[in-house]
Amino acid sequence: MIPLFDAHFDLLSEISFKRNQGKTHVFKEDFYPILRDGGVKILIASIYLGDHQLKHPFYYAMEQIGCLHEELRESPELIMLIRTKEDLVQCKASDKIGILLSFEGAEPLLKPRDLYVFHELGVRLLGLSWSRRNIYADGCDYSGDAKKGGLSSAGHELMAYAKKLGIIADVSHLSDEGLEDIMALDVPFIASHSNAHSLTPTPRSLKDKYLDVLKEKDFALGVNGAHFIITRDGKTSSAEDFKAHVAYLTEKLGEDKVGIGLDLCNCLSVFGRSDHSEPEVISHHGESQELLKALEDELGPEITKKIAFDNWYNFFYRHLS
Repeated sequence: MIPLFDAHFDLLSEISFKRNQGKTHVFKEDFYPILRDGGVKILIASIYLGDHQLKHPFYYAMEQIGCLHEELRESPELIMLIRTKEDLVQCKASDKIGILLSFEGAEPLLKPRDLYVFHELGVRLLGLSWSRRNIYADGCDYSGDAKKGGLSSAGHELMAYAKKLGIIADVSHLSDEGLEDIMALDVPFIASHSNAHSLTPTPRSLKDKYLDVLKEKDFALGVNGAHFIITRDGKTSSAEDFKAHVAYLTEKLGEDKVGIGLDLCNCLSVFGRSDHSEPEVISHHGESQELLKALEDELGPEITKKIAFDNWYNFFYRHLS
């Protein structure tokens, strides 16, 4: 079985949704068997807030993290939170599935110094914006008529705190101007779930002019499997589409900078799409090995293992304290 490091999954939204309905042991009962069958070893779990939660962002983020910590206490034999390089190594050597915590939008940070609080709770990655504007940065614009900007002065202050704490920036939902601002800083950063604009020209995809620069940066990228970012029509998604993005991005960035960030949402009831009505490259993590086998047939076992696990693992081994 090929181990998988998936750099983007909305695990916390689903866990908090189900725990608020009275369910316990959500990870053990609803996720672990599927993740195990798919060979998933490490997940980056996002702290994502819907528009309806933005009036009280700090509260909802704390609720999600609190629910995760309840799960960690309930199933310590199955799941662990990765805070340090030592945790990363321990996770790889164990039978547990490791979780790295990330902001998918920095709205919960009412002030930049709040990052200290979330760092103590285990957050190690920072996506400054989702696809909308906040006080720190503009996200990528789908409307075509929104004002576009990069990092605000508060965003630059937040990045200074992140650098001090060793928290890694994630640019997957940033505007192009925000990406340029991050690229100008002396920090490692990632695009956890992004694809190639040349293949899929959406606001969420990275243009060649940036890929050419990112090749020389301390950077890694996760190829996204969601239907709306993997194909031009935004309606279909297949292993062939996924392989095309992997091949293109590997050519542009090199085989050591490309990983996987599946962004599987159709298996999550919190978003109302658990009927799999919108096709993604796979329906759930239990099918991961089929996708990885398709990559292996195309790229060979050595490069496939790098993309599936090693590249992300090596990036975080370098940058976690």
